[in-house]
Amino acid sequence: MKLLKPLLKILACLSVELSSLRNDSNLTSANMKDISSEATSALENAALKLEKSVDAGNFSVVVEGETLLPKLGSFVTSEVQKTCSEGQVIKNNLCSKYQ
Repeated sequence: MKLLKPLLKILACLSVELSSLRNDSNLTSANMKDISSEATSALENAALKLEKSVDAGNFSVVVEGETLLPKLGSFVTSEVQKTCSEGQVIKNNLCSKYQ
């Protein structure tokens, strides 16, 4: 008889507030597109580092004193998804107030 191991799936979301990525006093459509690209790159880089940590055995989660270790190779990422604050919509690949 084979014993089944419990499976725990942890979903984590990484987010970046674009307006705080740079200290620009005048955010325009042009520099927001640059900032958006920088944020996407930063998120992809963070996900890659997490994946490498899992694969190297250097990532764990501690819950109530118990250390949970992920299975090597189990880290899965998805495409970067852009979302806006409440009351905003994505227009021309940027968030803007809903009108």
